[in-house]
Amino acid sequence: MEMEVKRYSRAWWIDAILWFAMASIPLIILPPWIVDFIENNKYKIDIFDLPKFVLICLIGLTLFILIIIDKKVKRDLIFWLLMAWLGQLLLASLFSQNMFLALGGSEINGGRAEGFITFCFYAIFFLSAREYLRFSFRKLIILGLCLLPMITYGLVQFYSYNIATPNSLSENPNSWDPLVRYRNFPQLIFTTIGNPNFVGTFSALFFVLFTTLFVALKRWFFLFFAIAFFALLLVCQTRSAWVGSGAAILLLTAFSLINRSFRIPLLLLTVLLVFTSLLLTRNKPNNTVYAKSKTIFTKKNLDKYGGSGRIMIWNITGKIIAKHPLLGVGPEHLRKAISKEQPALKKEYLRNKGTGIDRAHNELLHMAAIGGIPAALLFLGIVILSLYSALPKLKDNAMILALFLSIIAYGVQSLFNISVIAVAPVFWIMLGALAGKQAKLTSFPYENKGQSTVEETQTVHPS
Repeated sequence: MEMEVKRYSRAWWIDAILWFAMASIPLIILPPWIVDFIENNKYKIDIFDLPKFVLICLIGLTLFILIIIDKKVKRDLIFWLLMAWLGQLLLASLFSQNMFLALGGSEINGGRAEGFITFCFYAIFFLSAREYLRFSFRKLIILGLCLLPMITYGLVQFYSYNIATPNSLSENPNSWDPLVRYRNFPQLIFTTIGNPNFVGTFSALFFVLFTTLFVALKRWFFLFFAIAFFALLLVCQTRSAWVGSGAAILLLTAFSLINRSFRIPLLLLTVLLVFTSLLLTRNKPNNTVYAKSKTIFTKKNLDKYGGSGRIMIWNITGKIIAKHPLLGVGPEHLRKAISKEQPALKKEYLRNKGTGIDRAHNELLHMAAIGGIPAALLFLGIVILSLYSALPKLKDNAMILALFLSIIAYGVQSLFNISVIAVAPVFWIMLGALAGKQAKLTSFPYENKGQSTVEETQTVHPS
């Protein structure tokens, strides 16, 4: 009995740490006015990624120790695919141009802190969530409330920066925003994440999650969080996140054709989202959201330098993959590889877009570039098997359906975006929960002979 109590205690701590990770990693930043006293002219401290990386390491190490002690991790096909994926990335790191950069993910001149060590922590998040993450209404409410400051900051930025001034989208040392004023950041919607594209990815995950839970369970606090994350998703102006979220909502709409109980909540939500969109885009001629939305489906985006130049980036990345098909160039080495092996294309891209390339802006292509084609296939296998394992439970488990559609939204947007340490831990935790057997919040049986019932079976820990 004493051993059973200890095991439940460890499970409780692992579950609590995972919820803490989702609530804290995206939020934590270093105050710039404190960093100014530490950094020097040679090295500028990243106030976004550095604290997030340190927190990921601390949480990852703690989880690793706890799951090793508990000895509950299931060794099945997904587990061995995960181990093979890490092994492939380790080989890619050891044979890379700069092994320490590949392992750690950062150096003085660059890196986004997604080296081999970070990928190991992603795997730990996945395995921990798969075995230990438990869901309850209280935890979801607390998580949503913890993330509200990020949403509030983003909306305040949008309404402040959306004013038509000469510096509305440029560096402004006189800005009201301390991060813009102290660090000369462009006046964009970056909140505590650091970049509008990554804000979009994060918003898409939680917008789809809370939307699905509201439609399936008809709880009003889920509706509040869904609208809040939708507002942030809209104002961050990340087109890939819009497309990914739209794809997930279309699937949810398809589910409503089968389950009538989904239809009224989905209709109500649609009306409220339309109202929110009109409220945020009421001044169409000068509104950046409206202007950005018109550029999603245009012929110009099919040009190699159209839109954000994604097609040209994919073309350059494809050439790198062709030269390094088995082991890739190593984590965080794509920029170096392009500079060394494709200098002409690098200069051409820089001349046309005014910036360099360090990511493929397609997670599958990027994985193939840094870890070889085997790493990309293994990564894809992990995601597909996790989604496939959830299919039988979609019809009677609201939490599984919400996680499934959130991963779909992330997957679609990842075809045009990149993985970053501010968002990736949340993705891996959700993916792990989807692949596990503990993600059960409420059951909603499909209609039987014209009648529908709702049976709540909240999961709680034994005391």
